[in-house]
Amino acid sequence: MFISVSYGISYFFVVLFQCGNPLLYPWRIIEDRVCLSHRTIDGTSYTHAVITALGDWVYAVLPMIYLYSSNLDMRSKISVGIILSIGSM
Repeated sequence: MFISVSYGISYFFVVLFQCGNPLLYPWRIIEDRVCLSHRTIDGTSYTHAVITALGDWVYAVLPMIYLYSSNLDMRSKISVGIILSIGSM
């Protein structure tokens, strides 16, 4: 969770400041052309997508592990598992 949140915050600032000061953003692109390269933006975007997807899978599977080791009967486990599956979709 720490990795996902910290990379998400840093990705937000990279996107926000990719062309410098966002208050001067429209004019800066036209005049200076000092934005980050497309390769850098693509790399950070794909990395953010992978970290987010892995985090989503971890958050979806973790309750299932606790459900498996719980002391519920099989019928209750199946019912709760179906509810958790619907919630994760």
